[in-house]
Order: sequence, then structure tokens, then C-alpha cells
Amino acid sequence: RMYVSNNRLCHVSSENENYVSIDTVLFNKKVDELIQYPLGNNRESYEIPTSITKIHSHAFDSCQYLKHITIPDSITRIEESTFISSFSLKTIQFGKGITEIKEYAFYNTNIQNIIITNTITLIESHAFEDNNKICYNIRQLGEIYVSIPKMKAQALEYGHSEKRELAFLCI
Repeated sequence: RMYVSNNRLCHVSSENENYVSIDTVLFNKKVDELIQYPLGNNRESYEIPTSITKIHSHAFDSCQYLKHITIPDSITRIEESTFISSFSLKTIQFGKGITEIKEYAFYNTNIQNIIITNTITLIESHAFEDNNKICYNIRQLGEIYVSIPKMKAQALEYGHSEKRELAFLCI
């Protein structure tokens, strides 16, 4: 038996053979897959447990309050649309295991700081699209630290477009 109350809490009966909830977040029974983070959960920060090796597509879809997410080294891929429309999301800290970020993974968020490790070899198109409309089909070449507010200020200071400032990171 499993139920969600006001989109804030996920409760799973201890007798359930397939799922478990920990701190109102839904996991598979082995606790190596994060299935759903309740969209109305009012936490501002969440650190994904290190036992997790997979985050399901749409797992953080439309989270209203989540501002910071820490992804552990055990995660190798961010699935399609994982954080789509999580408008409050401002900061992502990727673990060193991440190699791929799939389409629309962070589409329509409000990310201001991105820390991308040198293990990321593929960022698919639209992964960060509609996030201040500045990130498009980026390929990772090395360790990059991007501060969106600083990039915007620098673009204004030098009279460049935001897209041009961001493009310099890819050279």
C-alpha cells in the first residue's frame, strides 16, 4: 500500500514488496533507485542518498520549493526530464560519477549556479533550455564552473549577448 498526501508526503506500507519511502521520498525496495520526490515537499535543499544509482525520469518534476540539489558520485546519468519545471531550483552540485545529462533534464528551471565536473562527456540538446534562455546543446570539455548571474553581469559590462558570453566557455 502506498499513498501521497497533498503532494507533500509519500507513505509506503512496510509490507510493500516493491517500494519504500524515506523522508517522504519514494524509492524502490533496494533503495538504489529514486522514483519520486513529492512535488509539494517544502524542503529547500535535498541531498540524494549515496546508495542511489538511478534517478527516474520526472522524479523531481515541478518541485515548487527545492532550491539546491546534491547528486552523489553513484549517479552516472540524469534521465530525460528529471528536474523539468522545478522553477525554484537554483543550484546543482553534480557528483563525480555523472557522465550524461539527457534531453530536458533541467528544462524550465531557474538555475543560477552550475558546477559541471570533468566526468560529464555528453549534455544532450535542450538539457538546460528555457533556463533564462541561455544554454543550448553544450558539450563538456573539461571542468567548468558557471555562475549565471556573473555571466549576465559580464555580458552587460562588455556589451555582449548572454549567449556570446556563455559560448566563450566552450572554446
